[in-house]
Amino acid sequence: KDYTDTLSTLGGADVFYVSNSHIYATDTTYQWSGILNFNYSSEPMTKIAKYHFEKGKFTYQKARKIRGTIADSYCMHEQDGNLCLVYNRDLNSGLTNGLCVLDLNLLGEIGNLGRDESIYASYFMDNTAYFVTYQETDPVFAVDLSDPSHPKLKSELKLPGYSDYLHSFGNNQLIGIGIDEDDAVKMSVFSIGKNKKLTETSRKALTSYISAMSSLDRHSVLVDEEWQLIGFPASNRDSDET
Repeated sequence: KDYTDTLSTLGGADVFYVSNSHIYATDTTYQWSGILNFNYSSEPMTKIAKYHFEKGKFTYQKARKIRGTIADSYCMHEQDGNLCLVYNRDLNSGLTNGLCVLDLNLLGEIGNLGRDESIYASYFMDNTAYFVTYQETDPVFAVDLSDPSHPKLKSELKLPGYSDYLHSFGNNQLIGIGIDEDDAVKMSVFSIGKNKKLTETSRKALTSYISAMSSLDRHSVLVDEEWQLIGFPASNRDSDET
C-alpha cells in the first residue's frame, strides 16, 4: 500500500497514546553518571513527545520531561488539547503518585497521593480522573480537571484489596475489577455522588477465581450498558482453566 506521509525522529518510546488529532510517545530516561553509563540510582524521568496528525500528514510539535514514570496508555488522556496523565515517583522517602495537566508546558499538578503505593488502574470521564493505588488498602481517587491549572482532589475512598481495571457503567457509576483481601477476584460498583464523592455501592467476590484477564488485557472485558452485562475471563483457583 502507498503511504501518505512519514516522519522520523531521534529516540525510542515505551508507551503511546493516540487522541483524535495527536500522538504522544513516552520514554523513560535516566541521568548520565559518566561516559556511556546510566545512573540508575537517580530518579527516573519520562520524556513525552507530541505529534500532530491531520489528513494523513504528521507534524512534530514539541517534547518535555516530567519526573516519574507512566504505567501505560490508560494513565493518559487528552482534554481540550491538553494532556492529562497519572504518574508514579520513586523517591528516597518512598513511592508517591500524582496527576498533572500539560500542553507540554506544565499547567497544573497535584501530587503526594497514595504514598508508598503503586498505580493499578486509571480512568478519565467527564472532566474527572479516577485512579487506584495499592499496597495494603485500595484508595480510589477522584481528581477534578475542570480547571487544568488547578486540579483538585475531590474524593478518596479506601477499601481492602484493589481494582486493576476501571470503566464507566451507566450514569455516575464506575465498575472496578481486581482482587479482594482474600486473594479472590472481585468486582465493585462505585457510585459518583455530589461533588464527585465516591461510594462503593456493591461488591461481588468470585471466590473460585484467583486472577482476571482484565489486569493484562483491557480489551478482554465486555461492558454492555444497554443490557446491563459485564463479562471477563478469569483463572480458576483449582485448575488452569479459564
